[in-house]
This record gives sequence, structure tokens and C-alpha cells, in this order.
Amino acid sequence: SVELTQEDDLTIYYTTDGSQPTEQSTEYKAPFAHKHGEVKAIAVLNGQAGEVCQALIGYEKKGWQIKSAGNSVTIQLDEACDIAGLSYIPLQKEVQQIVKGTLQVSDDGKSWRTLDSFEFGNLKNDPTRRFHYLKQPVKVRYVKLDANLPIGEDMKEFDLF
Repeated sequence: SVELTQEDDLTIYYTTDGSQPTEQSTEYKAPFAHKHGEVKAIAVLNGQAGEVCQALIGYEKKGWQIKSAGNSVTIQLDEACDIAGLSYIPLQKEVQQIVKGTLQVSDDGKSWRTLDSFEFGNLKNDPTRRFHYLKQPVKVRYVKLDANLPIGEDMKEFDLF
């Protein structure tokens, strides 16, 4: 679910379809369920709208079957999903400057095709969430990440969206 922080004297409006929010958009009143995708929001105070804030919400990992082996992890999604990219949050214990690897997909978990390679640099000095967007979304059931660092089965640092 998505929860926004709100001051008492302002109103928040949001969208989940990629459009820019306005005062005609849905008013935020309570946390709401959102399967995945982009949420955009604005705060309005005394008729003045603030800057647009946005966040990408990855797929819920519930029901995923994850197998990790060294620097590779294979994910069987609970159903075929449209994947537009991945995000990565560096762990505090990381000492690497760069995380890089390949993103592979499969319909059956046996025959793999490489979709793209990714690289996230300057992680030591700027350990913020990084995004890698595919050229176009692809519907997949299995995803494999091969990286230059070990990837844990908990997958806390990676998201698919």
C-alpha cells in the first residue's frame, strides 16, 4: 500500500496513470493499494500547488520463488508481469563503487534471453535508489539477474517495475 505524509493544512492530490496531478485528481485521504507503477502527487496550500513528487512502486514480491547462487538470482514471478525496468538500493555494507550485470528473461525458466545490461555507479558516495529502464516493457514469468556482486535471496535491494 502507498502512504503519503500530510500536514493538516494542505491537501494532497495524486495520480497512478502517469499523468501530472492537479486539483482535479484524486484527493489523498488514506493509504491506498497500488499493485505497481508510478505514483505522482502534489500538495496544495492556499490554492498554491507545490512541485510534483513521484515514486515508482515495484511489484509485490509475495508469491515469488527466488533462487540465489553466488552472483546470480533467478526469480519465478507468481504470474507473468509486464516488466519495464529494475531499481537497486545499495546496502550499507557495500564497499563497491559499481554494481553491474545483465537482466535475462524466460517464459519457462529454461530458455533464457538477455534483455539488457545494467550498471549503477558511484554507490559508495551516493547510496540512493538507482533505476534501469528497459527500451520497452516485456511480459515475463521468469527473471534472472547476473551481477558482479553476490545477490541475496531476500532481494531487499532489487525491485522490478
